[in-house]
Amino acid sequence: MKKYPESKLKLNRQGRLFDDCKELIKKLNLEEKVKFLDNIKSWDELPLVYKNSDILLFPAKFSNGNFTILEAMASGMGIVISNKIKGTTNLFEGESGYICSLNKREFLDSIQEYIDHPEKFRKHGEINRNIVKSKSGQGTAELYKYLIGQLYE
Repeated sequence: MKKYPESKLKLNRQGRLFDDCKELIKKLNLEEKVKFLDNIKSWDELPLVYKNSDILLFPAKFSNGNFTILEAMASGMGIVISNKIKGTTNLFEGESGYICSLNKREFLDSIQEYIDHPEKFRKHGEINRNIVKSKSGQGTAELYKYLIGQLYE
């Protein structure tokens, strides 16, 4: 697992699943590898967070879509999100992450899949980077170039 500078870490002791997460982390002997981040001071720090992270865990009760998911996909992270997030589930072409109902067991099982099968990080990361690549500024420019070229053929 990747590391994030200790000086930037602060445990978030809020949220009703925090104790369950801590218990599972301890049971799996992952205390040195799992960090909860809530002390990010600016947007400029986000690339470092993504670069040094393995899994995006996003158990939202409601969201109209989120750039966080796209950023995590572009960074090649494992993705575990709620099925209540609108506009992003269509990004998961084939198997490139886990979409869970708001059920604690489903989220824990999905995380356990990544722990038990680390090769899924690489597979999902590669698929996700390719999915998001076409949605980047460069991907959009290439699409417009192609479409404009078709008009003048």
